[in-house]
Amino acid sequence: MNNIIEIEIMTEISKYSASTLKNLVGVDGELKSLNDLWKLVGSPKNQDPSQWLRLPDTISYLDSECKAQNVGKSHILKSKRGRNGGTYASNRILLEYARYLDKDLAVIVNEVFLQEVAAQQNPDLYLDKYRNAYKKKGKDDAWIDERMKGVGIRKELTSTLSSHGVVGNGYRVCTNASYTGLFGMNAPAIRDGLGITKKDSIRDNLSRRQLLALSLAEDLAKDDINQNKLWGTEQCAQTCHDASKTINNAVLSYVNRKNLK
Repeated sequence: MNNIIEIEIMTEISKYSASTLKNLVGVDGELKSLNDLWKLVGSPKNQDPSQWLRLPDTISYLDSECKAQNVGKSHILKSKRGRNGGTYASNRILLEYARYLDKDLAVIVNEVFLQEVAAQQNPDLYLDKYRNAYKKKGKDDAWIDERMKGVGIRKELTSTLSSHGVVGNGYRVCTNASYTGLFGMNAPAIRDGLGITKKDSIRDNLSRRQLLALSLAEDLAKDDINQNKLWGTEQCAQTCHDASKTINNAVLSYVNRKNLK
């Protein structure tokens, strides 16, 4: 693949996208929400996680997984009640459930989650791979460095949002709040302005300075959310917007004062 398999890379396979999967599938530690995956495909009847887990083939598969990893079932599968409740499972079980739901979904689940694990185990190999992919697109080292830093900061922000009550479409709301604060436009409008499609990554088409400004805004928002113990989409989105607007005002003030372009 030529694009980074990360949070912001808009690789699309069939009707599913990497960004949608990352934003809509909830996490609990290392486990991912099977219920969110089920909702992503339209909540088909008789295919919800609880019914899938009762199938003989599924029971056999889970037993094999436990034996292969030498762990108890609670290490790879658990249920939660209350806010953000549901069934959470390891990446491998998530992939198996995705295969059961939709083969196209399974492809993107594999790309997003299992290859992410591989990247964590051998980061230098994957960083070199993605750096070379960007160079083939004509990006210089300074831009690539900023892009890679931004991926890490974005990941920290989404993790913070997840631990502060943001779920489902809330991630998209917070992202658009950052975009409107910094650029005065939401994601669809930015894509129109850049002349790119939904399959293209907005961040892959920003300048180095725009990436730097966005990363700084997201880093500030993350710290504000954590330090002030904000909760839920509304509060977190407002903070994302305010942090981005602050960066926008600071940059515009400097540019105007120095008469820069």
